[in-house]
Amino acid sequence: MEQLLRGLLEKVPGALAILVNDKDGVLLAQASSSFDVDPWLSTTFVNALEQANKLQLGEPQSITSEFDNATVVHFNMMPLIVTFCMRPDANIGLVYAVFPKLRSCLEPIRIKLESRF
Repeated sequence: MEQLLRGLLEKVPGALAILVNDKDGVLLAQASSSFDVDPWLSTTFVNALEQANKLQLGEPQSITSEFDNATVVHFNMMPLIVTFCMRPDANIGLVYAVFPKLRSCLEPIRIKLESRF
């Protein structure tokens, strides 16, 4: 899994880290270019999902947040959360383009975890 994440990290110029967590924030896999990621980042996304659900627009698929020093894209694969951290000038569209490959690789894990939650 981490080899796949490292490969995807290299395909996205400006990508700093890719994290796979469960909904409780437990880190399952990661690839990082020495970028220090807050361990609570994924649980913050879970809270944001709960708020976004109140809009009654359907299940949120992803949330993108832009900051001064980084851009963060979270993908909803509940009970899995996939997080891409990148430089602010990175190509967000490229992240969305490579995500389906990662989603298909993570689907068996997601299904197994879903049965446990």
